[in-house]
Amino acid sequence: RGTGDSKTPLIILSLSGLANVGLNLVFVIFFNMSVDGVASATIISQYLSAIVVVIILCNVKDKNTRLDLKKLKIHTNLLEKILRIAIILYSILKYYIKTVPHSYEISIILNFIRILIKKIIENVKFMC
Repeated sequence: RGTGDSKTPLIILSLSGLANVGLNLVFVIFFNMSVDGVASATIISQYLSAIVVVIILCNVKDKNTRLDLKKLKIHTNLLEKILRIAIILYSILKYYIKTVPHSYEISIILNFIRILIKKIIENVKFMC
């Protein structure tokens, strides 16, 4: 639900971007990391941004938009439906990649999507 507050998200995203740039510099220049350092900086800045958003949402004055962590729960019936669809898509993609001839670029994209679906399946199984 929108609250009309566009200033707070702008500030959070700006600070997250600055943290990402700063961490990029630290990891690449001071720790001599390359792609690993940039990836680590991005992950850390995204997590920091998510933590700040959760803290702000938990402390909102309006009860209708406040995030109550105690009320969060996993809907197992929806999770089961999502998992079934993901498994079906994973199987179809795996079959398609092996049997249908296509270009190298399409093969890379399809394998990337297959890996993403596999990770979703693994994460959903971990949550259950």
